[in-house]
Amino acid sequence: MNARAQNLLLPLVGLALAIGLWWLGASLLTERIPIAANFAPLPTFEALIWLLQDPYFYGHILLSLKRVGIGLLFAVAIGIPLGILTGLSHRFALANGTVFQFLRMISPLSWMPLAVMVLGVGNAPVYFLLAFAAVWPIILNTATGVAQLDKNWLLLSQSLSATRVEFILGQRGQISNLSPTQPSGQIGDGF
Repeated sequence: MNARAQNLLLPLVGLALAIGLWWLGASLLTERIPIAANFAPLPTFEALIWLLQDPYFYGHILLSLKRVGIGLLFAVAIGIPLGILTGLSHRFALANGTVFQFLRMISPLSWMPLAVMVLGVGNAPVYFLLAFAAVWPIILNTATGVAQLDKNWLLLSQSLSATRVEFILGQRGQISNLSPTQPSGQIGDGF
């Protein structure tokens, strides 16, 4: 079997095996729990077809994408400046690293009751929870990327009387020289 056929056939075999195991598991579970029959492959695909024909479905998708996009925009707006500050300032990193690591370990879902109490019911708590979940990889990857910048460029810019802001955001600023770790934090959050 040539490589092209193998690259096409093996994923199909894997998918068929997964569907077969799914069907077998649902069948075995149906003997004890009758409602499990609704979660077998055939009823699931029938429900998917019904769902795809529902006109409200696409409106819900757009609303969800809007919420995710706004939450990620908040995370980027907060995470990139904090990441740059953390990567440039050793004192800021020392002062806030423990706080960042502590907050990062708290599951965003555990913030949900607090978010609803403070922000009310609606989109605001969703934006907060999405931003809270996404901000930590952005901060950490941006800080890592900024910390890996060549220090000689910083020394050269200082000798030319450039401020740190000019160094980072100037016409020939170092944002474009960030390592691949910084964008991967944002791309990873998108998926």
